[in-house]
Amino acid sequence: MKSDNIRKAKKEDRVVDLIMSAAGEIFLPMDPSFTGDKARDVCQFLFENKHNKLSFENCFVYEKNKVIMGMIIIYDQNLEMSLGIHQRSLLLKKYNVNAAIPIEGVKNSYYIDSIAVGDRYQGQGIGKSLLQFVIDEFDYCSLIVDVEKRSARFLYEKMGFKVLNSINLFGNCYHQMRTE
Repeated sequence: MKSDNIRKAKKEDRVVDLIMSAAGEIFLPMDPSFTGDKARDVCQFLFENKHNKLSFENCFVYEKNKVIMGMIIIYDQNLEMSLGIHQRSLLLKKYNVNAAIPIEGVKNSYYIDSIAVGDRYQGQGIGKSLLQFVIDEFDYCSLIVDVEKRSARFLYEKMGFKVLNSINLFGNCYHQMRTE
């Protein structure tokens, strides 16, 4: 897989289902009302707005033949607090929801918030290409992975990530990992 299929996302890109598949387990617990169509609406709203964790500004897509097959969201962890504060204010203003926005990243790294490949395109190396792209483009990448998702952790380890510690978010345990 080549990185020439990877490009910066545009506001109009259709990636909500991918974001929801990747971030749903953390995104949905932010507020009990974030379910079903409302969750998709909230996710679309955040993607289309600037300066928040799920913004198109932080997203790269894997596209081939005008079909988006995968996506990755990454941002400077040193901006995570301000992105979260702005995200919270957006949610309060539009949905009257004062959602909890956790800090997930590792200091002085670029935090991979979400990565997903469409079901039809899995097993083709797209996720690995997206990961390699951000590892090559950004110094010191970090992410979290559910401690139960051993195969995902092993993939990240093969890509050069090391487990630093474990954190608890919304009642689930995650490994924080970072490239060397």
